[in-house]
Amino acid sequence: AQLVMTATLAVQQIERGIPGDFIEAGVWRGGNTVLLSGVLASRSDDSRVVYAADSFKGIPEDYELEGDINNFDSKNPNVKVKWSNRYVAGEGELKKNLRRVGLYDMDLTRIVKGFFNESFAPGGELDRVAKERPVVLSLVRLDSDAFQSIKDSLDLLWDRISVGGVVIVDDFHIPAVRRAVKEFRSRVGKEAAGPVLPIGSDYRIVCNARGRSSVWARKGLINGKLVCDPSMNGPIELMAFLEVYPTSAFFYKLT
Repeated sequence: AQLVMTATLAVQQIERGIPGDFIEAGVWRGGNTVLLSGVLASRSDDSRVVYAADSFKGIPEDYELEGDINNFDSKNPNVKVKWSNRYVAGEGELKKNLRRVGLYDMDLTRIVKGFFNESFAPGGELDRVAKERPVVLSLVRLDSDAFQSIKDSLDLLWDRISVGGVVIVDDFHIPAVRRAVKEFRSRVGKEAAGPVLPIGSDYRIVCNARGRSSVWARKGLINGKLVCDPSMNGPIELMAFLEVYPTSAFFYKLT
């Protein structure tokens, strides 16, 4: 669902003539960057580029986790968890995946390497990679999981987004990500006064009679918490959690 919606929103921006390039902040292995590049190729749109922004070092080991509560235990909602996966993938993996589908063109898919508080700042790596192009964006996809990186991306990219531009936020089920979006939208007021719209979840957890989940959490545990109750045949609290807070969402810049 997320891939389909990302492609749909990209096509929508092209068809509506919203000026600006596409950027993904938090690339990991490059799946959505490849998708966005493919949308432009399928439309023979060589007037836009895709910026692929990532540190390619994963979430920093010393990353400040204040407010990054990703909790699946309703009995103890204030428990903070450590990053069990820091999503490390080198830029070589992105290039490999672009080559696999015949989309390796570093003029049309431009790599922005660095941490967002630096690379998106005026005169930073994004401006350097853009070269003579003004940095104007019509689609921004944020997939960095943590409060501070989402906040930095919104703060530093917002003025570069065209009116009518769309911001897609992955991992919207994470409380810290929702908080970063909520606080940012409160600051900019009417510029982002429209609703935050959900994107349906790609994840489903099916618990069998032995209390093991067959999807996502193979051992029935997420961050050490039991997902599947051995006495139950079916999804439990986490299922409702994912439905209430979709794993992705999007909103528009209105003015």
